[in-house]
Amino acid sequence: MSNDTNYELTTEKDLQEVPAPDLPYRPPLPKTYRPKIGLIGCGGITTHHLDAYKQDGLDVIALCDLNEEVVKERQKNYYPEAKFYRDYNDLLANQEIDVVDIALHPGPRAAAIEAALNSGKHVLSQKPFVLDLDVAANLVDLADEKGLKLAVNQNGL
Repeated sequence: MSNDTNYELTTEKDLQEVPAPDLPYRPPLPKTYRPKIGLIGCGGITTHHLDAYKQDGLDVIALCDLNEEVVKERQKNYYPEAKFYRDYNDLLANQEIDVVDIALHPGPRAAAIEAALNSGKHVLSQKPFVLDLDVAANLVDLADEKGLKLAVNQNGL
């Protein structure tokens, strides 16, 4: 194919930059409801979660990870007053927490989601939600049965 073939409808000089529209695609924050959040798993992706929570003025009151050093780092950098746990069952026993953000690896994630729902907490799960569709269906049914919200974080940067 030769370089002089032009299959475009316009030439480069005819193109002009058009700014992207400012669309209200983000859901609005509730005016009065400010849930207390617990974060289970404090790996690398959670810096983005915690940045967003800070930006929106949300209250993370508990952090949990097997690696105490990383929990303390997240605590120091984001929510110094947050309690920290090494066992997510201890975090789930905290009655102040309304919502848990579960950012564990896919293998142990389903068990943590089930435990969170059984403890009466709303759940935000990191993606992928689960590794088995039957497990997914059971968790969705459990959330419905308990009257709880179960969401999957499908955002990307």
